[in-house]
Amino acid sequence: MMYACNKNIYPGVDNYMPLIHCVDDTLVKMFPKGLPEGTVNLTLATTIVTECSHTVGHDYAKLDACAKGSDGIKYIGAEKAKTPGHKGVPFWIIGEGTTITYPNATNKENLVAAVCNAYTGSPKPAACSSASNSISPLAEGSEISFGSLSCEAQTAAGIIVL
Repeated sequence: MMYACNKNIYPGVDNYMPLIHCVDDTLVKMFPKGLPEGTVNLTLATTIVTECSHTVGHDYAKLDACAKGSDGIKYIGAEKAKTPGHKGVPFWIIGEGTTITYPNATNKENLVAAVCNAYTGSPKPAACSSASNSISPLAEGSEISFGSLSCEAQTAAGIIVL
């Protein structure tokens, strides 16, 4: 619910994504091999969101009040209504509604290729370019970039990560 409140209190992808990125990045650094079941309890989640709110300049008290109130319920309901059917998480919406779940039986080794194959916009993100037209799996701990596109531009281009 906190993410839904963040999205509504700080509208615009370039405004709300820094908090989400900070929280996710913090969790990845804390648990590089993934979250063990039961690891993120309310105390840890609150600490991370509080620290990240401060880091990105968001008002944690506003976010917390929203998440605990009727606005939070309203905002999460709106997000749920916009979420397409999917077979697992994480999943991505590419372009006008193509949904891919990663990993699955056909894309378990190459997320970049799965995204690039599903993306029909032009121009393709720089990460989709390669001499052999195939993109090898990422090494553990490596990062990819879809160029210097801002979050708003990535959303406009149809690259949405959920």
